[in-house]
Amino acid sequence: MTDLDREGEMDEKKHEPLIVDVTEEDIAIGRECDCMRCPIARAVNRAYPPGGYRVHEGEIDLDGLTWGLPDEACDFVFAFDIGDSVEPFTFTAQPRRTRD
Repeated sequence: MTDLDREGEMDEKKHEPLIVDVTEEDIAIGRECDCMRCPIARAVNRAYPPGGYRVHEGEIDLDGLTWGLPDEACDFVFAFDIGDSVEPFTFTAQPRRTRD
């Protein structure tokens, strides 16, 4: 994939919501307090290749594009990071406005 191909994909993706399905496997393999290996990051990177998405501070980020996490996903991140038991779930992350 060339840089131009990736830029074209980014233009298409920045206005689309991300549907994220966090599985039991994501939870089992995910790492606490790791923005690229937590269960949500694993799930979004699996669903939307080529990957590189990070989860931090209430959002999903890829190359400067951001999608907001709903409250349910923020609660999940907090619970997972402190070691509480969490369950698989699905959510939609909405794109945030970017400055052009």
